[in-house]
Amino acid sequence: YVPILTHPERLTWIEERYATIQHLAAHGVWMQITSGALRGAFGRRARYWSERMLAEGLVQVVASDAHNMRARRPDLADGLKVAEALVGAEEAHHLFVTRPQGILSGVAPLDLPAISRWSPDDDLQDHEDIRRTDRPDAAVGLLDR
Repeated sequence: YVPILTHPERLTWIEERYATIQHLAAHGVWMQITSGALRGAFGRRARYWSERMLAEGLVQVVASDAHNMRARRPDLADGLKVAEALVGAEEAHHLFVTRPQGILSGVAPLDLPAISRWSPDDDLQDHEDIRRTDRPDAAVGLLDR
């Protein structure tokens, strides 16, 4: 079994203890962020942390966190578009489809695709702001440019 930490981008203590999130991820805990956070539905702070965690290659799954069809509806399509812009279509597919389906089907985590990490040599210079600050109020969302 592999533990999955859900919506860490919305934790109240993430700014002060982000190293804990990084430590957990480095030791095999999977991270599941919320699709709505990628598009700003939970505010600028959650958007910042979801973008940063994706940029750092810490996220294995993106989910809807839907509660019902009225108050908090599934919003995977919009989040998928944001993720594609941040990490590319192939990794976005793994985040939204391949890994979640694997979990539901009982596939061993090591048999699922590893995270495709971007590198500074990729044409993704906008990620500089995410890497340079731990202050969500100091960074502009990558897609706001």
